[in-house]
Amino acid sequence: DTPFDPTIIRSHFNQIFLVVQKYEIPNSHSTYYRLSVVSKDTISPFPPYLPDPPIFKKNKALRNYIISKLINGERRNYQSEDFARRLVRARVGGMGALVQEFATE
Repeated sequence: DTPFDPTIIRSHFNQIFLVVQKYEIPNSHSTYYRLSVVSKDTISPFPPYLPDPPIFKKNKALRNYIISKLINGERRNYQSEDFARRLVRARVGGMGALVQEFATE
């Protein structure tokens, strides 16, 4: 039950983490999971929002929820200020390389 700290992972690309933990419900024959979302400070919350409590039965609805959460998280990451700066830098570098390679004097 130790909280996950995303700052321990040194990466410019990993900004959002979906933490999935098996959750035991006494006298239940089904499998359940507790979900949590941890992100770096530059990422604002995004849908679908976690219910309270964030406990899900293992089924197709859980699969669809996780897929939606991951897709929306990626989209929110693209909108973050840090990612936007890196994207501009990459595009400028790529355009500069194209100009050098294909520009005629």
